Amino acid sequence: MSIATQWHPDRNTGLDLARVGPGSRKAAFSQCDDGHVWQAQVHSRVAGGGGPPRRGGGVARAEHVPPILALAGGPTDLKHI
Repeated sequence: MSIATQWHPDRNTGLDLARVGPGSRKAAFSQCDDGHVWQAQVHSRVAGGGGPPRRGGGVARAEHVPPILALAGGPTDLKHI
């Protein structure tokens, strides 16, 4: 899926997709078809990484952690879930 189709419509205030180059180290929010939202540097997305933590195995942000784990103070690294 391309960066353009997953560009978050509301959370990239101050960033213009048309003006952000493929090698940019700026962090941008994306949203997949399943509704997961994550932030990654543009250059990592272009290189094929920087996907949603549940798919890419990265460290989850609070909005990706299952509520039961967040309440229990459980791991937020999805590699351990």
